[in-house]
Amino acid sequence: MNDVRYFTLTNDDGAPVLTCLRRLRIGKDAMGEDRWDVSAQAWKDDTANSPIVRMLTIGQGDYDEITPELARATWPEAFED
Repeated sequence: MNDVRYFTLTNDDGAPVLTCLRRLRIGKDAMGEDRWDVSAQAWKDDTANSPIVRMLTIGQGDYDEITPELARATWPEAFED
């Protein structure tokens, strides 16, 4: 995949919901969507559900895009190799 974008739900004060991190992987010929499973400490493929793709294509959804830096600062365990 060539590009990764991060999304989360936010509280009324604009702070990220700590149990909700999603990533959209965009490649030349394919896209994929994952959610960070806090309890399993692992990315889970959610391409079949794809709420981010649905939000971006038809406007249904309440996710906010966040920078990779904010995603990494808020969920450092999601970026450990």
